[in-house]
Amino acid sequence: MHEKTHIKVPQVIPAPCQVALEGGFCLHRVNILHRAHRVKSKFLTVLSLISFVVLLGCQDSEPTHYVERKIAAKTPQASSLMGAMKPGSSSGQLVQLPFEYLTPNNWKELDPTQNKGMRARTFDLGDSLECTFVLLGGLGGGLEQNLMRWAKQLGLNPTQQDLSVFRSTAKVLETSGDWKAELFDFRSFDKAAKETILAAILPVGNQTVFVKIQGQSSLIDKQESSLIQLIKSMKPLTPSKRGKE
Repeated sequence: MHEKTHIKVPQVIPAPCQVALEGGFCLHRVNILHRAHRVKSKFLTVLSLISFVVLLGCQDSEPTHYVERKIAAKTPQASSLMGAMKPGSSSGQLVQLPFEYLTPNNWKELDPTQNKGMRARTFDLGDSLECTFVLLGGLGGGLEQNLMRWAKQLGLNPTQQDLSVFRSTAKVLETSGDWKAELFDFRSFDKAAKETILAAILPVGNQTVFVKIQGQSSLIDKQESSLIQLIKSMKPLTPSKRGKE
């Protein structure tokens, strides 16, 4: 009997085929690398966009543009009402004013550069009392509006009829400059009030001067004559004082 002998013959791949296979493997590898590069590029692009959005979200929400606004300063009074600080200003810049006055001997005029709010001039009267000047354009809000505002500072709430009656109690004072001021004593609302306001309103050209003392009624009684003296002394600036600060 003849035995069948199985001989394993090694498979030999022809050289051209082997080259083709190796070439295909190389191309496949190149394709993989190319796809990986594309994925990486897209990832970096997305990451850049996310970073940009985050940076925008972290920026200050305030607008980055500024608008310059020029505000006309309200003209306050000075020592002969010539050089008071702009109301509410902290720069101490003095503004020439259109009239002068005489300070009562028993009053001390404070440094105008230290005024606060709308004050143009402040006087120390002693006994914790102060007299203040405010100068506003036009009618300064109107007579009755200012009377009502002062009344509320004293805790009063007058009706329009009450205000009309109160206006009739004003003392009319003629100044050295031929101006007329109205002086109001808020004790007309309550004769027994412990605190009161003594205030004068004086139109000067196209502006209005408000002069006010507020405090204990018995102390204000002692200063009324000095306040009247101050108001009556008001007059336009003399030519020699015009243009000075």
